[in-house]
Amino acid sequence: MKDQVNWLKRYDFASKCEGWALFDADGVTKIWALDDIHIFEDQGIVIPRLESDEAAIEWCVHKALTGSKMHLLALYLNNRSCYSRKSGVPVYPWIPKSLR
Repeated sequence: MKDQVNWLKRYDFASKCEGWALFDADGVTKIWALDDIHIFEDQGIVIPRLESDEAAIEWCVHKALTGSKMHLLALYLNNRSCYSRKSGVPVYPWIPKSLR
């Protein structure tokens, strides 16, 4: 996973609490909707169900556009934004057609 060190454990848990997570698929980082949210429900954590991986990406874009660094970083790791060396955070998220 590109810059995996930057994807902190708290981001991993926070993303899963939103119903999505980053996964490495053949060396490519993907944003996927969680299919197995029952694991969290067993622990008393209510997780929203995202309908598809595309819905998970759209959720990340929406949150990134509101300024969330976690979601910007997820989009960057998924190659859907670029990285600003000046500010040290990913910027210019890719915007799906459904959100334009």
